[in-house]
Amino acid sequence: KSARRRRRSSSKERGLGAKMRVATFIPPEFNFNTEICMYDNKVSILSYARENPIALIIEDETIAHALKQVFAYVQSTAKGAK
Repeated sequence: KSARRRRRSSSKERGLGAKMRVATFIPPEFNFNTEICMYDNKVSILSYARENPIALIIEDETIAHALKQVFAYVQSTAKGAK
């Protein structure tokens, strides 16, 4: 199965004043043990490694824009993309 998208209620809908979020899931055969989140000019990279979990937040407009473009490209070329 190709990557799935799911609509989450936004923080604004819950009264917290943020934008809508879209979650994209990578097929399980790729076995990622990380999470990448992008918001405004920030990118967070979270590792759920049992031995050494770590989180990294990068606050940089250029890096955030570049990763958003990479994600948009990958999503546009994924099987089953609309």
